[in-house]
Amino acid sequence: MPKAGQSMTEGRIVNWLKKEGDAVRRGDPLLEIETDKANLEVEALESGVLLKIIHSAGTVVPVLAAIGVIGNAGDPVDVEALKREHPGEAPASTSAPPSPASASSSAAPAAAATPAATATPATPVSLAATVAPAVAAAHRPPQSAPRPRPSAPAMTEASSSGAVRAAGPASFAVAPAGGRRVFASPLARKVARERGVELDRLQGSGPGGRILRQDVDAAPAGNGASQHRAAPAALGVPSFAYPDPSPRPDARVPYEGMRRAIGTALQQSKQSIPHFYATVPIDMSAALELKAAYAAQGTKVSVNDLIVRASAIALGDEPRVSCRVYADRIEYPEDINIGIAVGTDGGLVVPVVLKAQSRDLAGIAEESRRIVDAATSGKLVGSGQGTFTISNLGMFGVESFTAIINPPEGAILAVGAVRTELVPAAGGFFPRPILRVTLSSDHRAIDGILAARFLARLRHLLESAERL
Repeated sequence: MPKAGQSMTEGRIVNWLKKEGDAVRRGDPLLEIETDKANLEVEALESGVLLKIIHSAGTVVPVLAAIGVIGNAGDPVDVEALKREHPGEAPASTSAPPSPASASSSAAPAAAATPAATATPATPVSLAATVAPAVAAAHRPPQSAPRPRPSAPAMTEASSSGAVRAAGPASFAVAPAGGRRVFASPLARKVARERGVELDRLQGSGPGGRILRQDVDAAPAGNGASQHRAAPAALGVPSFAYPDPSPRPDARVPYEGMRRAIGTALQQSKQSIPHFYATVPIDMSAALELKAAYAAQGTKVSVNDLIVRASAIALGDEPRVSCRVYADRIEYPEDINIGIAVGTDGGLVVPVVLKAQSRDLAGIAEESRRIVDAATSGKLVGSGQGTFTISNLGMFGVESFTAIINPPEGAILAVGAVRTELVPAAGGFFPRPILRVTLSSDHRAIDGILAARFLARLRHLLESAERL
């Protein structure tokens, strides 16, 4: 029985998709199970013949207990011996360390497998010693090479004269009234906007004449800069979703299954974890421009992908925020595994972007789409392995909210909507795309200063867009 998450102690077999005697190949859908989170489809981890179904549909089985046997045709099967050898994992308290199987993979072996090369008709079938490494390898996230960032032309911006030019995301080109293309870093452009500095009048000290922040700092404020600011549409501010009406539920429904599991977990979290909250506003101008640059190159990147990428970098800079808190210890895993809260018809599930620190922005966008699609179809990826979670309600226009921590993780980031707000700068007020994020932290592991440091780094990363 797979262990699809740290909180899972048992699963119910919904349906076997293969019969005894059927040939199976590695990766074939083998059975469907129901966990405390969702219904999942379990794939065969070995090729061979389904020799024996130990537990039939409708049976509730402890995690890691043998539920079936895959081997060579004609191999003998000692069911009672298998039950004794692999009775399953006993329920553990929250202070118990995670099992090796759940720490190294998103699911444990679904059925006992006998290697075709070693099993003989005279040898009783037993679980293969190599199954656990095979499972870990099967669920290990791909380590793709870093993708090149979009190259020019990638981004457009309207200048005060209305001219439009293209530029790459690392050095945005603006066509001012004089017609000369100006290359400047995103941070330099942001500071120039705030101080009222006209970039066309500066000489850059960076490579190829690129204007850096120090060049803007050295220029007098208000050096003839236009007070024009791009309209919200030009900044790429996302529009909000207007959902279809929900169907009316029955007058009375049982409080059970996934709904009860979610409620129990969140009630325990809120009652037992000392939550505290911190909120920061973020100017998303540079981040939205980077998003547009990727779109111009044919790569779809969402605001949430930008948040995941920036969070992965910020968690690498402040590793004590990426933690798992138990009654007797605090763990700081080497990998940064970021969960994405996804709403489904049955409730909330949290698929996980594994090893987020090793993925670039395009890779995170691709992986996020894959795991969210899998979650909405009932297949959880990386469940129970998260070290940090992001919950985003911005697509519905929610400006800000506080989220409940997903134990045993130490923090969760609540993401609101990007909204156009008037921001004071250079002696006036100008429209900027502002995003508010709220960090919920477990005060047992994360102090206020640490939460503030993390949010400061996250804000800088998104407002400069230079490391995304």
